Amino acid sequence: MRSARTSAVLLVGTLAVGGAVAPASPAGAAVLPELTAMVLHLPRVDFNYQLVAGDSFRVTFTIDRPAAAGGTLIEMRKFRDSGPIHTLPQRVTVPSGQTTAELIVGSVPVDPATETATHQQVSAHTTDGNLPGNVTLFDSLFVVARPATDPRGNAVTREAETGRLSGTQVIRDDNPYNLASGKAFVRYTAPRGFAEFTFTAGRTGEHWVILRYANDGSTTGRMEVTVNGARRVVTLGAGAGLGWYRLDGFRGVPLSAGANLIRVAPVPGATPVDLDWVQIAQV
Repeated sequence: MRSARTSAVLLVGTLAVGGAVAPASPAGAAVLPELTAMVLHLPRVDFNYQLVAGDSFRVTFTIDRPAAAGGTLIEMRKFRDSGPIHTLPQRVTVPSGQTTAELIVGSVPVDPATETATHQQVSAHTTDGNLPGNVTLFDSLFVVARPATDPRGNAVTREAETGRLSGTQVIRDDNPYNLASGKAFVRYTAPRGFAEFTFTAGRTGEHWVILRYANDGSTTGRMEVTVNGARRVVTLGAGAGLGWYRLDGFRGVPLSAGANLIRVAPVPGATPVDLDWVQIAQV
């Protein structure tokens, strides 16, 4: 049974859709401040928030007492790694003597032809290596494609298996439980393998480059992404394992109106990820 205090936390202005309370600490033991509110600054649709993919949103956290010397650390996470929020997990510190802190969460654009509105669940809790946290708050949001009236337009997608491929294997799977877009993905089989794509940009300017990929889940991945001859190494977050996909993107890539060449290749000596698709979208 929830304590009266916890029930009040969840019913009076937290915006949380659920909560979990850690076991009580022994009498006299130090405990962390409790997280009493997590507010997502986004429009609400029915019972959920709504985020246009590619935009960012602000989150405000409140704890139940002023933070002690050194501050109180809060960690925010996402439950489903396949969706288009790409800057979680993140941590923010409530300064000493204060009760609130804020952070900005970013998302990557999506192509409505490949990604429909996705239901995302996020959580947050106070954290410390030595002291127990008391309350974990949860909330939900839908991430939707940019409206047709948005002058930036939506993302443009190239399925990995449709690119110019070398040193790779196209793996197809018609199993209904296969999560790869188009029921196929590309696996790199040679150190110098690559997947190369031509994208037509509608206008000159800065763009996102977004990858949908899977890895073995144990470590972050590293890949070389070359855009019109300019090479960069990107770090891709660890996923839930092969066959489970997530999105990562980086912005500020200059593209020219017309044809642009993008190549995705393994970093020498690093284990490559499986590539499902590549997207571009105007910032």
